[in-house]
Amino acid sequence: MGDEIMNKSIRSAFLAVVVFMVLLSGCSPASTPIPADGNKNNLSAKWLVSADEINSFSKDIGVIQWELVDELAGENAIHHTFKGVSWSSNPNEALNRITKIYPGSTFEDIIKSMSKSGDLLEGAVPVKSSLSFDSDFAVYAGAFPNGQSVYDLFVVKNNLFYWASVSLGTPAGNTPIMLYEGNQEIIDTFLSNLIMINLERSK
Repeated sequence: MGDEIMNKSIRSAFLAVVVFMVLLSGCSPASTPIPADGNKNNLSAKWLVSADEINSFSKDIGVIQWELVDELAGENAIHHTFKGVSWSSNPNEALNRITKIYPGSTFEDIIKSMSKSGDLLEGAVPVKSSLSFDSDFAVYAGAFPNGQSVYDLFVVKNNLFYWASVSLGTPAGNTPIMLYEGNQEIIDTFLSNLIMINLERSK
């Protein structure tokens, strides 16, 4: 496993502890409340996307041969981390994660805590997405130190925080935002496919 895979696994591993503890400690309220209904007592790893499933809809995004390289089935968070193959010399990475959040916390609270913990990459910025959900969500664009662009989709629904992420090789002369703007529908569709499976299975 390369340094990039380890970096992704490390930053994702913080989320279960950091976000849960920060939100339990009583963050000051922001403007967008998280729904308090339908709290899930038990998370199920069956809600997550498998390697076979991610391979079934990754052709358009240009990454193949996704393999599961890390998994977590905790009380407060579950995740699958994948690596895939593309034209990039570095393995592509994907993350599918679901975390419990404290009722009454806000979407802004979570994003702020992720920035503090390093789960949200330094320099990552929200981008205007073509997606639509009936709850709070955002797409962020950032970059790994190896130059790959990283796209994160965050969705909050029924006291659960859904996170889908993918890294892509960045052609010379492009920035993560430029790459996103030129491939918005493809990237949005890939991330949305992950989250929609999660939402359906966690009803």
